[in-house]
Amino acid sequence: MELYKSRILFNVLILGFILSLITYIASEFTYGTPERVAIDFGLGLTNLSILGISIFMGVTLISQEIESRTVYMILSRPVSRFSFLLGRILGMSGIFLINIAILGCLSCFYYILLGGTFSSLLVWTLFFMFLEAGIMLVVVILLSLISNTIITVIFSITIYVGSHAIAPALGTSFVKMRPGIGSLLNTYAFIFPDFSKLNIKNFVIYQQALDSKLLISSLGYGFFYFSLLVIIASYIFKHKNLD
Repeated sequence: MELYKSRILFNVLILGFILSLITYIASEFTYGTPERVAIDFGLGLTNLSILGISIFMGVTLISQEIESRTVYMILSRPVSRFSFLLGRILGMSGIFLINIAILGCLSCFYYILLGGTFSSLLVWTLFFMFLEAGIMLVVVILLSLISNTIITVIFSITIYVGSHAIAPALGTSFVKMRPGIGSLLNTYAFIFPDFSKLNIKNFVIYQQALDSKLLISSLGYGFFYFSLLVIIASYIFKHKNLD
């Protein structure tokens, strides 16, 4: 796959070096809780990295195949459009796994090195990042099938930022005093992915504990939404005119 031959892996190593440098500086200038700063920076950088890959690589994942006419050679064989689409999604997922494995392990290493205690929540946090990146990738692919590259990138970033901002916005007194705005935000959260359900980083940094029911419900929500988006994207791709 061409993605593996690109500079993605090299960029991941650069990010790993940046993470190491930031962690060292944070440990030198932070008083009291350098391990929290280290894991906060590490998880944030990991999440930002796979988000960038899912948007800026995902936007051309299918369109590039169509423009180069590679898709015609593949689909001329006994390969369904659903299998083709799923194969591309799984291929990008491999990139996410490599990214998370390198940066996530570095983050955990520095966290423990600076006095943090390993918790299974760290693993769950990285897995939810992987699931979030997968959902975002399918969102980008779906938008790219019905729109051009620039609009897809703008809408994808807007959806991502909005999906993370819904939960904090609903908790503000401004929204609570205006039921109409609250209903609008809840409608948005119902239609678009609610990434706040998959964001458990604060539980890792501050609380070190998470209710198993909340963990299971978040996991179920992530898998359900991912599966739903794959079905919708495959339906659109199946009926898309590739000529």
